[in-house]
Amino acid sequence: MRRDMLLLAAFLMAPPTLAQQQPDYQIHGFAAQGFVLTSDNNLFGDSEDGSLEFRELGINGQWQPLDRLGFSGQLLSRRAGEADDGDPVIDFLFADLNLYQGNRGGAMGVRVGRVKNPYGFFNETRDVLFTRPSVLLPQSIYLDSGGLRTLVFSMDGVQAYGHFSHGAHYTQLTLNHAVDYSLSSEEKETLFGGAAPPIDVEVSRFHIARAMTDWYSGQLRTGITFLQARLDFTPGFPTDQQLEVDLYILSARWNAPRFSVFGEYSQVNLDTSKSDGGYVQAEYRATNNITGFARYDVRFNNRNDRSGGEFERTTGLPAESQYARDSTVGLRWDLNSHWGLSAEWHYIDGTASVPPLDNQGQSPEGPWHAFLTMVGYRF
Repeated sequence: MRRDMLLLAAFLMAPPTLAQQQPDYQIHGFAAQGFVLTSDNNLFGDSEDGSLEFRELGINGQWQPLDRLGFSGQLLSRRAGEADDGDPVIDFLFADLNLYQGNRGGAMGVRVGRVKNPYGFFNETRDVLFTRPSVLLPQSIYLDSGGLRTLVFSMDGVQAYGHFSHGAHYTQLTLNHAVDYSLSSEEKETLFGGAAPPIDVEVSRFHIARAMTDWYSGQLRTGITFLQARLDFTPGFPTDQQLEVDLYILSARWNAPRFSVFGEYSQVNLDTSKSDGGYVQAEYRATNNITGFARYDVRFNNRNDRSGGEFERTTGLPAESQYARDSTVGLRWDLNSHWGLSAEWHYIDGTASVPPLDNQGQSPEGPWHAFLTMVGYRF
């Protein structure tokens, strides 16, 4: 009902002077199936014995009934071990009202409905194999294994956007504001890594902003993301609890004809602690269809205790649970415009990125290895 009201509001916002045009629509889709094998710790299913519980299916459409008013939506089915069961969900569904169309590609507008969050380089396209840099995204930034995907992926609310050229630069500005909402029982299980405690979790004051600039026709891209939210836990113990979250991401990418280097750094500030992490990835395009890459990705649950030594002394729990250092090499082969194949190998020192839901009842072990491969199709 809330989403329907948001879409209705977008219709009412459309001024009657919008020029009518011949209706235009597009339909696209994608499908991908993965295989995961790990030496220790499960990742997307029972991967210690080899897992096929990693697949992605989606179909999306766009309809432009008026010059400045369009609609977009996507239905997604994602299977990822215990974290995602493959049930179809609305990935995004919004009305897009273009308020200003200028020269040289400049524009301003607003989207209302379920919108993707402008989070780092890859969040908006993270579920399409062809538009992300690897089978498994860098976990220091994109947090699939930490149960936070549900918070950073998309939201019901309003998105304001603008993009414009200035000299040799092209800048995109995006601001999202979400309506307040409560986590579902499935989302709480993912967030808490298992059976959720009998509490309500209300998310409020959730907004996220990103500025991204291309320099010299895309040779260099830089960006900054800021996210802020409040989580209310009711009933808490001994009283109701609130958690204020601030998150920052710095992003940069440099492109040459056959070589690219890019990376991102994030810091998460909670009421009483700070965590951080980041990655750097280098890619070499051997041919137009074959790309190899190497990446180093690090994550620390406490930036003031990156070795985990103080955590181990005070809790008696393993220090390696407080960090993850992931060294990755991989290869991507685009067979044609419709089919693609990716494979990668990870050596991970530390267990901070081990998914709790896939490893209930067992203690994470490290260092550990992971091999992932995925074949994808799109139309």
